[in-house]
Parts: sequence; structure tokens; C-alpha cells
Amino acid sequence: MATDNISGICKSHDRDGGNIFRRLAAQIVAEREARRLGDAMGLAVDWAAVAKLDDEMLVNAIAQVAPFDVGAKQALLEQETLEGRADLLVQLMQFQRIAVTGGVEIEPTLQ
Repeated sequence: MATDNISGICKSHDRDGGNIFRRLAAQIVAEREARRLGDAMGLAVDWAAVAKLDDEMLVNAIAQVAPFDVGAKQALLEQETLEGRADLLVQLMQFQRIAVTGGVEIEPTLQ
């Protein structure tokens, strides 16, 4: 197995080139960024319920409720894969968080 570092998270590939941990990594990164954005915006979120969502439900739910403009939401819709949508979603959440906080880091809640 080969290992490379994408978005700060290691992923492993099986012999066929498929990603064993890619989906888990995408969910971890998306949830982490959602927590950071939610905290920056002062949103109350049931993180226990969020943790129960599968990858696709998590990415799609965040994309639906996040305060992105029409162009950003259209770009999310145009992504051909869940991985592409998750990667773009994380970038959009990071940009939104920076816009809300003025670049000041706010530690995410642990609950």
C-alpha cells in the first residue's frame, strides 16, 4: 500500500488504486470545518446527530444549509464526485470562516 498526504490527512490506496480511507478522511475534514464555521457563526448544532450521517448525507446537508452564494452552491452541484464536492465544500467553509472571523482562529467545540 502507498500513502500520500492530502489536506493534512493520510490516505491509503489498495492495489486497484481505490481509496480505503478517502471517504473517512473526507468526512472527518468536512465535519471539522463545519464545526469551525458553526462556532465562528455562533450556530447551535447537534454534533451527535451530525456524527451519525454517512459521507454523502453529511456533505449534502452542509452544502444545503451553509451560507454560500448561488455561484458557490452551483459549483458544488456541478462536482461529478462526492470527493470533489467534499473538497470544494471544505474550501468554501474555510473561506466563509475567514470572512466571518476576519482571519482569527476560533477553536471548535468538542461536543
